[in-house]
Amino acid sequence: MSEPTGIFIDVEIDETDLKKLLNQKFEKARFGKKLGYYFSELLYRSYTNEADSVFIFNYDKKSKYCFIGLLLNHFSDTDILLFPEVLEIISLFKKCNSSNYAIVASTFSELFKAYSLKQNQVIAQSPNDFSKDVVEQIMNKFYSFSQDQQFLSPQKALNKRNFFYKNFKNYFKKYLVYAEKAEKSIKIKKATKNDPFFLFGDFYTYENRVFFKKKVNSFIEIPKADPLTFREAGLSIFADKNHVFVQKWAFPLPSINSFLERNWEYQIIKGIDSKSFEPYKYKFETTYWKDKYAVYYGKSISGVELIKIAQADRESFEELNFGFGKDKDHVFYLDKIISLNANHFILNKNGFIYDDRNIFHYQNQIPLDVKTFKILEYESEQNPFMGTFILEDRSGKYKYNRNWKGETMKVIIE
Repeated sequence: MSEPTGIFIDVEIDETDLKKLLNQKFEKARFGKKLGYYFSELLYRSYTNEADSVFIFNYDKKSKYCFIGLLLNHFSDTDILLFPEVLEIISLFKKCNSSNYAIVASTFSELFKAYSLKQNQVIAQSPNDFSKDVVEQIMNKFYSFSQDQQFLSPQKALNKRNFFYKNFKNYFKKYLVYAEKAEKSIKIKKATKNDPFFLFGDFYTYENRVFFKKKVNSFIEIPKADPLTFREAGLSIFADKNHVFVQKWAFPLPSINSFLERNWEYQIIKGIDSKSFEPYKYKFETTYWKDKYAVYYGKSISGVELIKIAQADRESFEELNFGFGKDKDHVFYLDKIISLNANHFILNKNGFIYDDRNIFHYQNQIPLDVKTFKILEYESEQNPFMGTFILEDRSGKYKYNRNWKGETMKVIIE
């Protein structure tokens, strides 16, 4: 079997039975113990840049035929050890009134093994007596998935419509998470100071520890961090299976030099369930985080602080825009409750939030009449929540800027 050789199966099967087939228990699968995951293992061989491997799992809903193909440049008997057992399972689910086939053959159509598939029965046949027309038909079907006998990379094929069977792709996605985690674990164990393993961003690991890379060959250790589960949970916020970490300046008053030298340290925040810890929104745009117990506000001064909001109801809490949040009872600006009806308010594109009694803009309560309140002008449609506003109510017009020191509102005298 020196030339490229493969295993090819062409079987008529209803889609409902095909789903059952993939879900069938298969103890030989390393992950998931189902036949769908065993087939995923075969696809993973080619997914990991093995140029000598091609795997196809296709289902034509019109003809109701499933085609499975595995082609290997370096083929050995070990590659077909489980083949008879897989065929026995397939025979349980295939259509009972059709005769289907499976073969082990080279790309030159040299036949090594042949099987006839009946309902609940697999019959081994002599390659010499097996129909050459069937071999040619199966091989032509295999090459119909190529272009000029060149196959798409698995990454492209998985994104191509009607190439891989959709339900099988769901199995493979789950298998891929498992496989990449297993590969990562092996690489982490092998990592050394001279050859650290890259995690993400500027974070590396060696000797089963996690480090932030300040500059070439200069590292800051993240204390007690687990490299396998260490992840980014927000801007300057990280978590692993055991802890939540925040990034802080190593100096009380950071200087330009300390910024350029990236003089940071990493602190463990106690009392947070790290496994369930996650942002309410996209991790770099959120104001609030949660774990399975509570809601937290991320405050940034000389680093990040996570402040537990004791009054917030975790189950009903949701993050709004502009630093506001709400639960079933309260509206919050950052970690403070503001006097608004949690079940009846408006938050507009300018960052003004109001009910039938009060108006707020970020941290400022706006002392205007809600019923006649209007925004007449603002500086930019690109950033309609920033700059100076012209406001109006029944008592007159006002200039307002949330960043003015002292009085943020000025009366406009006309």
